[in-house]
Amino acid sequence: MREWLFTLSQAGRQLWLRVAAYSILGLVTALAAVVFRRWVPEDLALKIGTNGVDEVLSILASSMLAVATFSLATLVTAYTAVAALATPRAAKLMVSDGRGQGSLATFVGAFIYAVVGIFALRTGYYGAQGRVILFFVTVVVLLLVVAALIRWIAQLSLLGQVDEAIDRVKHATESAFHARSKMPTAPASAHDPGVAVDADATGYVRAVDLDALQKCAGALGVTVQVEAMPGIFVHAAQPLLRFSGRANLTTDEVGRLRAAFILGERRTFDQDPRFGLTVLGQIGAKALSPGVNDPGTAIDVIATGVDLLTRWVREAPAPDARADLPNLRVQPLRPEELLDDLFTPIAIYGARDAVVGERLQEALAALAALGDASLQAAARDHSALALERAMGELTLDADKSRLTRAARGRPPED
Repeated sequence: MREWLFTLSQAGRQLWLRVAAYSILGLVTALAAVVFRRWVPEDLALKIGTNGVDEVLSILASSMLAVATFSLATLVTAYTAVAALATPRAAKLMVSDGRGQGSLATFVGAFIYAVVGIFALRTGYYGAQGRVILFFVTVVVLLLVVAALIRWIAQLSLLGQVDEAIDRVKHATESAFHARSKMPTAPASAHDPGVAVDADATGYVRAVDLDALQKCAGALGVTVQVEAMPGIFVHAAQPLLRFSGRANLTTDEVGRLRAAFILGERRTFDQDPRFGLTVLGQIGAKALSPGVNDPGTAIDVIATGVDLLTRWVREAPAPDARADLPNLRVQPLRPEELLDDLFTPIAIYGARDAVVGERLQEALAALAALGDASLQAAARDHSALALERAMGELTLDADKSRLTRAARGRPPED
């Protein structure tokens, strides 16, 4: 993803920016109505009674302010609940969702439109023909407000629910997996690891502009092995990449390679599927805490994780997945790290729950049966470790036997 596009996408998810854009749109719409008055015949202006537009705008202004205030309070309450019951990382993802932002921005934009329209009417800005245009524009604005209200009411039933947070994280992780599946993966060569280029700042890699990196690598005549993919924490001793094909590069050339890496203080979901799995694991772990005590949510997270990893295995990229990036190679995702991000927190906090432990063992058995050798080995290792943790916490022999049978893939005895 190009740096400007990534920055623009991050800015577009800010609630204040969308509200500001809709407010400006409302202001421009209210003032621009006068531009079209020249096309309104004078007799039409006399035939259509538009005196009521003042009242409609007054009602719209007063009601939209109340609705916008109520909607904002509802959003804050819902996101606070998600942060408390799930994780703040999931709440941040829900805050950036365009549906809730669009509804709130529509209400604020309609309020600005109505207020500006009232002021313009009081000053005689429109004239008789302009009032006709304002009348029809107000009808359109009312229809947009009604549509936003219906959409908002439908969304209210989902706000603040942990299930909705899990679904949002799942979709974000799915998109990140899909983005990674298009990258040319290849492990680093043991014979020629290349020359390391360290990071010149501290933080998380948020995105990598592969197109810019390919262009730079092609111009320099080097092959680049990307070491720090999105989600990796880098520092002065952490290599961002390794290049081969030339013995060394100038400081300016190294800086051009570094410029393809976008660093920040926080991880993002865009190109980082491990972050999505980590957030899911945190949701499951929090559900198993004594303060929440909701093993059902942990079981839902396990099922969601199996679905995501199954799709990932089936969409595994070929080494030449991007023929347009011949000079680039990225480190492939490692199954043991993916399982560790997702299942280890649940295995730790759910060690005392035989039902959660059984579902976890069934999930790992399902992943091992997908046919991928590396995933199979990682699933078996995690199964053994989860079983060991549970055996140290469970007290009933029946629970231990039940979990052992699940770990071995055997159905319970009658």
